[in-house]
Amino acid sequence: MKKKYFLFVFFTISLLLNANIFIDMYHKDYSMIDRTVLIFDSKPNYEIFRNEEEIQINISNCSKDANIINRKFYNSNVLTAFDYLVTKNKIMVIITINSSQKLVSGDTYHYEVMEVKDDLFKIVIDIFITKNPKAINELESFASFYSATGNTELADKYNQIAKDLKENLVVTQPVIIKQDSVQLSSQPNYKTNIKSIIQFLKENLDTKLTILICIGILLIAVVIFLISFLLKKKQVVPDIEEASLRPLSGFGTDEFRKNMISKLSENGWNADAIAQELDLPENNVTRITGSDFDEDSERL
Repeated sequence: MKKKYFLFVFFTISLLLNANIFIDMYHKDYSMIDRTVLIFDSKPNYEIFRNEEEIQINISNCSKDANIINRKFYNSNVLTAFDYLVTKNKIMVIITINSSQKLVSGDTYHYEVMEVKDDLFKIVIDIFITKNPKAINELESFASFYSATGNTELADKYNQIAKDLKENLVVTQPVIIKQDSVQLSSQPNYKTNIKSIIQFLKENLDTKLTILICIGILLIAVVIFLISFLLKKKQVVPDIEEASLRPLSGFGTDEFRKNMISKLSENGWNADAIAQELDLPENNVTRITGSDFDEDSERL
């Protein structure tokens, strides 16, 4: 019995001594590429499985540091989450891929694994959300990643492709002319048209005939210019005599005008002043005044 007990303790201590510790996990985002690093105190026994949306790393006989917790990513083109499942004798690390980028790039992600052993043991996983970068931002992302990871040859390659693509876009970009910068005119450009006609005639006719035709064209142009100038200057001149005539009817009804004339006469106004005040011809005032006097004399 004691022998079995000691054997059990021995195997337990051996397992504990041989157990691996998952110390830390971090990543670096290069827009279209993500470098994820798992750190252990010694080389673990692990397997990596891949499907369309996840990379799963199963680590046997390993314990995890308590500071390693689940994480979500909301602004990454490559990842959406790190999740950790711990059982009695295994740790599962699940890296969830941003599958929405598949619709943009048109291809599926791929990854590359590298082991680094120094004081600690590291599993380096480079996840590429696209295999064939085409857009300028994708090319620059690949160039930045390879430059940071020390592969200058590939960094220069993708930088050059991005540069060539930018230059090609500048060359092929159409020139856009603002509409407000174009001077439009409803009048024909006589000078340009005449010069073109003269040049044509010089090239196709003899000198004398060309001179005669040119003189005729110039005369026609002068006549057209004079006609257009006179049409612009022509204005409708109002009839000054009609505009200055005093209205013959004055204002108000006949009865009103008679009453006003009578009152103004009583106050010492003469016929000329009354005519100006009531806007009537003087003879109308005299007529109305005279008729009023006649009526008054008849009443007497």
